[in-house]
Amino acid sequence: MSNQSIITPQKRHRTALTPQSRVRFARTTPRRQVDTTPTRPQTGPEVGSPSRSREPSPLTLPYVDFAGNPPVEGDISEEAMEMSEWVKGKQREQDFKEVEDVVREVASTPRRRTVRNANSTASPDIPIRPPSFARSEFETIIRRLRNRSPYKAVVSQPKFPNNLDYAWQFAGWGKLAYLDLGSHDLEDAARRLEDENDYPKLDQYRATSIAGNAVWGSVFYSLPVICATADIYSPICMAVACSVLFLFRPILLELGDAIRVDGASYVYLLNLTAKTWALCAAAVTLIDAIATGVVSAATASSYIKGEITLPFPELVLTIIILGGFTGLLLFGVRESSNVTLGICTFHCVTILILVVTSVAHWAKVGSQTLMDNWEASPSGSQTIARSIFNGICIGLLGVTGFESVPTYISVIKPRAYPAVLRNLIIGALVINLSVLITTYAILPTEQILSGANILSLVGQAAGGTWLRKIVVVDSAIVLCGGVLTGAVTTCGLVERLTADRALPAAFNRRLPRTGSLWVACTLYLALCLIVYSASKFNLSQASNLFSMAFMSVLFVFAICGVVIKITRNRLRRAYQASLAVVLAANAAMIVTIAGNITQSPTILALFAVSLFCVIAVLLLYPQLASFYRWFVYLCERNTYLSSNKRWYRWKLGAIRKIKLMQGQSVAVFVKRDTISSMVEALLYVCQNENTSRVAFVHAYDLVDDIPSELVANAKLVDEAFPAITVDLYLVPLHGGFTPTLVEAVSAKLDIPKNLMFVGTIAHDHGYPYDLGEYGLRVIRS
Repeated sequence: MSNQSIITPQKRHRTALTPQSRVRFARTTPRRQVDTTPTRPQTGPEVGSPSRSREPSPLTLPYVDFAGNPPVEGDISEEAMEMSEWVKGKQREQDFKEVEDVVREVASTPRRRTVRNANSTASPDIPIRPPSFARSEFETIIRRLRNRSPYKAVVSQPKFPNNLDYAWQFAGWGKLAYLDLGSHDLEDAARRLEDENDYPKLDQYRATSIAGNAVWGSVFYSLPVICATADIYSPICMAVACSVLFLFRPILLELGDAIRVDGASYVYLLNLTAKTWALCAAAVTLIDAIATGVVSAATASSYIKGEITLPFPELVLTIIILGGFTGLLLFGVRESSNVTLGICTFHCVTILILVVTSVAHWAKVGSQTLMDNWEASPSGSQTIARSIFNGICIGLLGVTGFESVPTYISVIKPRAYPAVLRNLIIGALVINLSVLITTYAILPTEQILSGANILSLVGQAAGGTWLRKIVVVDSAIVLCGGVLTGAVTTCGLVERLTADRALPAAFNRRLPRTGSLWVACTLYLALCLIVYSASKFNLSQASNLFSMAFMSVLFVFAICGVVIKITRNRLRRAYQASLAVVLAANAAMIVTIAGNITQSPTILALFAVSLFCVIAVLLLYPQLASFYRWFVYLCERNTYLSSNKRWYRWKLGAIRKIKLMQGQSVAVFVKRDTISSMVEALLYVCQNENTSRVAFVHAYDLVDDIPSELVANAKLVDEAFPAITVDLYLVPLHGGFTPTLVEAVSAKLDIPKNLMFVGTIAHDHGYPYDLGEYGLRVIRS
């Protein structure tokens, strides 16, 4: 390394001569000749007068030291004595020239930097080339060898006031560790994965039956609403509404292929965008599940009331159904694929018998009733177009339940998933159209609009009492199953939100014997009663809310179809929906939502209030630590509060709460040593997770394959983020980056897999596993 490659204060001191050495240097050094040739007379003051000094050419300067000390008389010419003051004024400029001369000799790269002379307003920017590789290595070694402070510096002026004690804010310096996984660790991890997946995957028929009970059973509560809106044109509206789902089939196929994880829109947005947007999607899904239970229970009560005389109002029966089936869930009743297949088969057979009997009755009595209904329908092209448009907007209520398929995608065979979506759409088209056409062919319009139990009236008119009773029994079974489906969806979503620390851990409490989430079940029942009362115990109002929630869920799916192409385009998936289809689905949802709002503006207020309350709860809890910090800040700044013992104890309690909430670590798998990717990962953690410790995990095959700057860059980001402690763990691959390795690392570090992140699972990943098998969260494109 060149002696001039680094400028140190000691070297600068050697450059400046002492008075004694200056005398010796002047006596032994030949004097420079000063040009004494007379110069041309100058106007103005006399040369040498106090108001003007001479500035001789630098080529004729005698020797003076760089410190600007005056020369010794007798050893140096008088002219040099006169120029000493001028030398002092030029000292800083000389220093910068010296720096420039030294840096010019350092090996340079094409990239250049400039340093402005802060002490001189007239000097231009001085170009400075970056240091050589050897010099950078030397400075890095010096930086690593210095003594580190036991406390980090607090971030300057973050979002919350941060003039607090350093000790309780500091979580400790990061560490480097080699995570040695033995054969027993990998065997235990493989055994746990086998236990988690120790169940048969559902074929297309069983998987179809789970959502089919909701999709095909929605005919019981969608028929009265769409008939009241579109009248005789209801079959046209329902055909268009069911066909809209063909736009969402490719979107759900792409999302399901890329992120094969239960949780639907919440999990999709959690892996595609920030956690805040995912929580908003979770709120919409939660309202949809609650509205499913309310509308199903209210419709079942309507059919039962039409068959038997109740000693109490219909709303009481609705509350009994909601409470009864929620209680069954508490006692350990779960949805079984065999049971749902049996219920779905019974429902399809009942509808088939009803349609066949109605067609036979239609052929027997003729089409006079259908013609009368056609004549009684509204006339005028504008009125007809308006009726059809409103009917299409409200007709999506007849396909509710389609959005529930992604909530159990992990238990469906991968090849059966496309068939399940196809079966649901075709089944909805066939059932809704056949029932609507036969209804208008048998019953007059006045009778159709008289009540909510339309299908039982059709059964009575077509086949008699026996068919009416079968229809009532079928409606009660299918609709009560919808109540149970809503409860199961709510409990599953609450469990996932609790695991992701979006809700308090109390929501994950279970009954000791049945293992049911009793807090989540109680929450579901309470929200159902609140929504039902907010709808004024009116089935029509509740159905409008249900329709709005369902369309909002579909709209979120359409948004996910756009976002995945922008933020996660490299994410591994075999199927991709065309952008035109995705944009068409978004446009269709915007139009239908606007149409529902124009028909009933009150539905917007009811839905907005419900959505705001749920979102407020989901967004405020993750920010609870910020409220505790504000409380501590107020206690510190207020003189009375800081001296009061009670407030002091409360302040200590708030500090303990903050440390407890930030105690859970998260892990990030890193493949390369690029500092930009590490910083991006830490920024994601800061914005989306409430933690003070992050573990970087690097899996390597050979020790020589570990990136050379991985450890150094991990220390750098540990210092750059003072609020987070960054640990680095090096893990041998043991045969490859497999789900077994991820499970073993999760158990070793005691970090759940839903809090372990990875950059992306790209097409060139190199391993035959998808994101769902790893159980990780994607945080980068």
